[in-house]
Amino acid sequence: MGLSKKETFIKESIGISEDQIIKLRDVCRKLNAKKQTVWIAKELKKDETIIDKYSKLSDIIDWAVSTKCDLMKYDFNSAFVEQKKWHDNKCDFPKIKEKMISKEIEEDRVAFVTSSGDHFFYILTEEDLKYESDHMLHCIGWKNSDQQYSDKIKNGKSIILSLRDEENVPSLTIEIDLKTGRSLQVRGRKNAELTDLPSRTKKALTEFVLFAGDFKENHSAKILDMINKNVNYF
Repeated sequence: MGLSKKETFIKESIGISEDQIIKLRDVCRKLNAKKQTVWIAKELKKDETIIDKYSKLSDIIDWAVSTKCDLMKYDFNSAFVEQKKWHDNKCDFPKIKEKMISKEIEEDRVAFVTSSGDHFFYILTEEDLKYESDHMLHCIGWKNSDQQYSDKIKNGKSIILSLRDEENVPSLTIEIDLKTGRSLQVRGRKNAELTDLPSRTKKALTEFVLFAGDFKENHSAKILDMINKNVNYF
């Protein structure tokens, strides 16, 4: 597969090799970073190792897209510093921030906050499982099932996340195999499939998959790769 006109222009104007362009294409596709291609190419010219820093690039793109900043004003290192400040202050959403300050929601258990203010919450206790079932009307917290999922959490076999709004009401439950990073289950209310979920929920899941740099960093790339390859996920 040859280079597109845009890729040829980038190759010639920035001065990077065709092999680097091909790597750039792949990374930008995975990051959904079409608009940031030139910036990544510019930084790639300075340091060819950045193309392998997928997690850091993901964090930077997340910050740039969310804040609509002019990324061309930054180099890789300064962009990374700014995105970290932004991610560290990710809970600038009034209701969830207030709940965290009051300890109603434990900050360490919030894996990711979406652009709409919803958050992905780590389920850790049997009480969490029951709460999830009461709202979601699926079996995760039902008698007998709750012990199965509780054991998976305690034994480090699964991570279970709940997508919740600012009032802490769940709309999506995800079980992820901790060893492989594969999604085992993704269920909406009453076990709804992804295709039947509201657009807000789908958007939140997309943001999480693409941009949740603070979620178990060594697994995030595996999860993204799995979603790209496994059409049954959607």
